[in-house]
Amino acid sequence: RVIGTLTDISRNKETENRLINESIHDPVTGLPSRALFLDRIEQDIAKPLALPRRILMVGIERFKILNEGLGHDLGDQLLLDAGQRISLLLKKDESVSRISGSRFAVMHVQVIDGKDAETLAVEIVEALALPFHIMGQEIYLSACVGISLSTEFVEGATELQQQAETALHEAQSHGPRSVAEFHEDIDDQRADNVTLESDLRRAI
Repeated sequence: RVIGTLTDISRNKETENRLINESIHDPVTGLPSRALFLDRIEQDIAKPLALPRRILMVGIERFKILNEGLGHDLGDQLLLDAGQRISLLLKKDESVSRISGSRFAVMHVQVIDGKDAETLAVEIVEALALPFHIMGQEIYLSACVGISLSTEFVEGATELQQQAETALHEAQSHGPRSVAEFHEDIDDQRADNVTLESDLRRAI
């Protein structure tokens, strides 16, 4: 004789799979999450004779105003379409991720006979400048791009991302549709400004 119980755990497994997928993919665009994106770069860097990698940080300007003024549904569709436009410019072994808000990170692979990072950055800026037709509205975007150093000079993916973020901040200071490369002389004052604000609050 056999005595047992049978429980249908289909819903539990579906929920578990959905949570796993959301942890490694952005729920709005379906692109890799920041964690997955950086992990892929770390794995690629570790491969023997790996080609140099660079990160391009793409920041869409005035997105918050568009999102709040036109509605979050339209804003989500705008991010989805922007991510797809960037993806179309990449080679098979390159990738794009939505890092946060209206920022995308692109992993660029440097090859001798391929486009360089600066050329790709300009193409991304030009592609995002073309009109988007969403929900019966014509919307125009502008973006800036910051470019990190090559992995030949940097050990890890996190440092590459930080460099690209700093370069993006530099590009944004030059106005819409600007591109900037990271270099050691860039003065990133964001951290200093946070410290200064705290000091001023205590002083007051």
